[in-house]
Amino acid sequence: MRRTESNYTWNLWIAGLVVVGLLVVANGQPPVPVYPFQALNWQWILDLPGQDPIAAGVQAAILPHDSISIKELTAFYRGLAAAVQPRFVVILSPNHYDAGRANIQTTSRVFMTADGRAHPDWSLVGQLRARGLAGSEGDSFTKEHGITAQVEYAKRFFPEARWLPLIFKSTATPAEVDAVMRWLEQTLPANQTLVLASIDFSHYLTKTRADINDTKTYRQIQTMDVNQLPTSDIECEFLDSPAALRAVVAYAHSRELNRLTLVRRDNTADIRGEPNLVSTTGHLYITFS
Repeated sequence: MRRTESNYTWNLWIAGLVVVGLLVVANGQPPVPVYPFQALNWQWILDLPGQDPIAAGVQAAILPHDSISIKELTAFYRGLAAAVQPRFVVILSPNHYDAGRANIQTTSRVFMTADGRAHPDWSLVGQLRARGLAGSEGDSFTKEHGITAQVEYAKRFFPEARWLPLIFKSTATPAEVDAVMRWLEQTLPANQTLVLASIDFSHYLTKTRADINDTKTYRQIQTMDVNQLPTSDIECEFLDSPAALRAVVAYAHSRELNRLTLVRRDNTADIRGEPNLVSTTGHLYITFS
């Protein structure tokens, strides 16, 4: 019994040192800058009409970070905020530039938004780092639009929530992804946590080809079986982060979030009104409850 208590105290002490170290590092770095388009046009974006009908009980969602989707993202977040007000928001994103060392990374670095500073939850960051589940690498987030595009909305629509960013390199393994999501599922309260997967789907394809791919991917997501999903591939044409998709589906499966709703589906060709675009991006807005 004494040995167990001693180990527990030792673990708390180590975690505390990690958090203190993260605070020192974070305070030595400038804030991650706001996503430029949002900074210049934030009030105009908020004035865009629309609110997606989203039922209560949502605990996870998939949504794009494509900057052309501002109207659709605003309507989606407005619907989410009307349905849930979580204590914790976790944002999952591709590591678009495969920056940094660790395959899965987080940060305690402050993010600037049009509504002020957004501070990641230093305790969660410290615990992830102490357990070897994610590296804390603030520089990787400077240009990571998969996170910065979402933080602006999260700060506005969930102002009281504690939040955590996670980015996944193309080399992240299924075992690494499953381990970090298992820890989140065991650590954060189910009905008070919202996991947002910031994912763009088919890339650089015609709308016709993108629609075919996105239909296939959506059907794979519906199975709630991570082994049916696209596998990690730096040139994957189906989506920009198979690892982030695996992460959110694994989390939804472990929470038994069996009600999957396709709230919206579109493509850059639809938004621009140019059906013959040669290079497009597919978007899926999905909730899990």
